[in-house]
Amino acid sequence: MLRAATKAGILEGWYATGLVENRRYILNPGGGGTITHTAAAAVDYCRMLWDGGIRPLYRDSEPQRIP
Repeated sequence: MLRAATKAGILEGWYATGLVENRRYILNPGGGGTITHTAAAAVDYCRMLWDGGIRPLYRDSEPQRIP
């Protein structure tokens, strides 16, 4: 979802940091600044993107799962 949001211009970029159980997502929305989300908050953000019509982009090596 975050890849798709970047391609759509909603985000300028994003990255994840930390181990899975403590992962944080740093999002850079179009318009400046960065926002750090917990994994749970990032999932909520992705749900909002879905509700807004954004659909996931997958790497060729990733399984394609639609929520």
